[in-house]
Amino acid sequence: MTEPSSNFAFLKEHDPIFLQLAISAERNFVSDPNISLIKVRQLGEALAQDLASQFGLKFDKQTSQHDLITKLYSQNIISQAVKNCFHILRD
Repeated sequence: MTEPSSNFAFLKEHDPIFLQLAISAERNFVSDPNISLIKVRQLGEALAQDLASQFGLKFDKQTSQHDLITKLYSQNIISQAVKNCFHILRD
């Protein structure tokens, strides 16, 4: 696996996918900003899905990111500030 950058090494203990997406976003920031944005959005999606799984919320491949964020917020799993951050990543 790619050696983690110092900015995202902490993700290694949580999920290798989180780490891989964060490193890819960071690596492509200058050379291909569009890929970087895609990877950051994918990271947001992975984080939201992980949270939903940890709290037993039902979702599937048909569940939109918007709907998942709304569920997380309505169940008091995330705050308004975190909800806003997820929506920023989604847009």
